Amino acid sequence: MMSSLHDESGLPMANDLQGVKDDLAFLRGLADQDGHSRKSHGLMLIAVGVIFSLVNFQYWLIFSGLLDAPKPWRTWAWLVGAIALVAVLRLISRRFPRPEGAARRAMAAAWAAVGTAVIAAGGGLGLGAWRLHLPSLVIWTFPVILFALYGAAWSVAFAVDRRAWSASIAAGCYLAAILCGYFMGRAIGWLVLSIGLLALVAAPGYVILRRARN
Repeated sequence: MMSSLHDESGLPMANDLQGVKDDLAFLRGLADQDGHSRKSHGLMLIAVGVIFSLVNFQYWLIFSGLLDAPKPWRTWAWLVGAIALVAVLRLISRRFPRPEGAARRAMAAAWAAVGTAVIAAGGGLGLGAWRLHLPSLVIWTFPVILFALYGAAWSVAFAVDRRAWSASIAAGCYLAAILCGYFMGRAIGWLVLSIGLLALVAAPGYVILRRARN
């Protein structure tokens, strides 16, 4: 086994050992972001979770008959939430600088990629709904995709930091995706989505923010 780390003269292969050290340093950098990066990350998760949890809670009230809202609001409530979220995220990005270092930028890029994938999925489903004349297609399927992608992101985080809570959040996201599929087309599905966003997005963001402050 040890012979693979030695060249013909019996000396350790410095390049291989240095490569292993570089890999370990990169992974450590992914797990140990600076305080500003963690605060920014935590605040963004809180913003996403709280804003869209409130939007979907309204939808649950509307479609369960507990709230009488005008039809235009039913159609565009999500857009109001999206505009509010963009405004909040801009404030956060101005308050906290972009993370420095290759490892930290890689982690930030990974989370940004999840957001981009969510947007692309929403656009693709929207076009599919238009082509198939199924206006509810996005509403039915998007929560499943959202939690599945978010769970995948936390699975990557667990692979890096090996923390049990990362694995727990990932498992919770996968369970939420399954529940959203089970309750698809029913009013209670909106409540499941609202609770899932609060518990699996906003709450972890709050924990990250508190750890960064401490």
